[in-house]
Amino acid sequence: MANQVENAFDIARQALQFVGEFQTPPTPEVYEVWFRYVQGSDPELHAQLKHAVETAGKVSGEFLTSLHEQFCRIGNETEADIGKSLSAEIDNFQLLVSGQQQANTEFGNSLQSTNEKLARDEPSKVELAICVSDISDANSAMQRQLSDVLQKLADAERNVAALQTSLEQSQRGMMTDHLTGVGNRRYFDTLVNQIVRDRAY
Repeated sequence: MANQVENAFDIARQALQFVGEFQTPPTPEVYEVWFRYVQGSDPELHAQLKHAVETAGKVSGEFLTSLHEQFCRIGNETEADIGKSLSAEIDNFQLLVSGQQQANTEFGNSLQSTNEKLARDEPSKVELAICVSDISDANSAMQRQLSDVLQKLADAERNVAALQTSLEQSQRGMMTDHLTGVGNRRYFDTLVNQIVRDRAY
């Protein structure tokens, strides 16, 4: 762990040296691009920036910002996609609830109708047979509805669990340096904010 921390500090020092050497704005986004460049964790980012450093000999803040937009916001896009998927699962759940409520209403109406027929004076055998058939059909329909709802709920539970795992992995990836495994600036900011919130209470 000590070697990993020392390596992270070395990367940070080199990244800051590039900030000074090319007089690029010392913003978190610019620093993150330089850090990844020194780290070498993203070959495509490294190749593009290396050309500017070694061939052109000039690196602008605008170029670094564009690199940040291109290579450093993948985690945010992943979280946005996960958020959309979770929203879709919630919509599906609401549809399931609405469908079950409708099925319950229909089942209740069927029972009420049958009860009204049986409440008549001396229902005939034909009417009794019809009532039994109606109750049987309504019960079968309710059983099919419940089976379908339970299956869809199980599928939704698996989907939400998978999305939650993806979200946690994305958040860990965004807060951890890929090379050293040490928390990055985003992790540090999150930790500081949490400490500040805890002390406020």
